[in-house]
Amino acid sequence: RGLLPALTLAAVWFVAFMHAFQVARQHGKSTVRFNLLKTFATLITGNMDEEGERDESVLQHFITCFALLVFTVYLLNIFIGVITSQYNAQRDISKETFQLM
Repeated sequence: RGLLPALTLAAVWFVAFMHAFQVARQHGKSTVRFNLLKTFATLITGNMDEEGERDESVLQHFITCFALLVFTVYLLNIFIGVITSQYNAQRDISKETFQLM
């Protein structure tokens, strides 16, 4: 099974949050490139806007807080769990694998 289900889940959530940010940012008038980069910066690094960029609406602030909670806490913990279980499975069969070579 591996990482494919976890990557698919993360991609679906990323696109969903990107769509929500597209609607909330600048009333849907932001470019796709700008929205993609800002969404990546927000979700992957957990970076919130600077104090000088606080022209966001209440909706955008709520979406940002919710997205950070879901993406950083829930999805990144799924990745850690999947990678740990894959590591343990490979470690258990590593002696047999290297003896066959």
